Amino acid sequence: MVLDMLGGTLGQLTGMLTVVLGTGLGFLTVYLTIQLYHRFNKCGLMWWIREGISVYVFTNRSKMSRANNLYRMLCQVRDERLKNVGHS
Repeated sequence: MVLDMLGGTLGQLTGMLTVVLGTGLGFLTVYLTIQLYHRFNKCGLMWWIREGISVYVFTNRSKMSRANNLYRMLCQVRDERLKNVGHS
């Protein structure tokens, strides 16, 4: 009787441990897959708008020059707006 209870409890613990380890391994695999994908296929830019405010832009590597041109255009527009408002 005691051996049946111990075997059932041990089986339940083994099953729970298998589920926990399998779930953890699954999450780790998904995380590493996403990291590898972004490492080889995606890039990002971070633009500072004002003090302490930043904007993250994620783009494909093939479109990085387009994103840089957009950033330059935004800087020019911002500088013109500041001139019109009267700030230096």
